[in-house]
Amino acid sequence: MNTTTTSTSTTTNPYSYLLWIGYLILAIGGSALYGASLSLHFEHWSFDLGAYWVIISASCSWILLFGTTYLIGYKKISLRWLIQISLETVVYGVTVLIAASLVNLIAKGLHFPSLLMVTPNILLVLFSNILMADHYIGEMKTQHFSPPLSLLLWLTLLDGFGIFFLYFFGKMF
Repeated sequence: MNTTTTSTSTTTNPYSYLLWIGYLILAIGGSALYGASLSLHFEHWSFDLGAYWVIISASCSWILLFGTTYLIGYKKISLRWLIQISLETVVYGVTVLIAASLVNLIAKGLHFPSLLMVTPNILLVLFSNILMADHYIGEMKTQHFSPPLSLLLWLTLLDGFGIFFLYFFGKMF
């Protein structure tokens, strides 16, 4: 009689598709919430268009960063690993944007002038960007990407094209 039993691992697979879906939902939902919250202070925007503006702009710049990073490092990094760290990085940033949404909501409730909210929003987006860049560059370093290359990719593809897409899609919305 065979008494061997099989056990299942209780550890979480870091490349779990369910985890990725959760990260994506958080990223899209947080971006939408932040974009919608901007419409509280900019009357020419609507909630839905503000949400679309941030989601589409951020998504386009992330696709550029992700694709270029993979093309440069496909011999060093696995696609699954890059998906994982990209989604983790987005979650760091979007957490700050969710907090920024709350700041926008509270400011609206306290009847702060819209012009007064420009600076806090810029600072919170900047903090979000620094937090994400630090995580991305640190993770890329573990895969033997030089920090200057990672920073250059971040600044040109995510930040540079992000600003372009915000401008471009801002004209559309």
